[in-house]
Amino acid sequence: MSKTLKKVKVKWVDPTSFNNWLSLADVEDFKFSVKLTEGFLLEDTKDRITISHTVNEEDALGVLYLPIGCVLTIDEVGEVEIENN
Repeated sequence: MSKTLKKVKVKWVDPTSFNNWLSLADVEDFKFSVKLTEGFLLEDTKDRITISHTVNEEDALGVLYLPIGCVLTIDEVGEVEIENN
């Protein structure tokens, strides 16, 4: 049996924290880091998306769970059919 997976490019905001003292001016000037990740879409729910950079018919490697609130865009770049060998 084969399975078709979407290949996607995801633009997302990386939550950030600091463990040292910051001036209030630095706090106000902070800019989030925007990331771009490409991989196979394993899950797309109202709460999160899950992508992986490597898959076979039963397993995934390099799995990234992204809360929907961090996702800016999801662009489909293709589809891949995974076959059992």
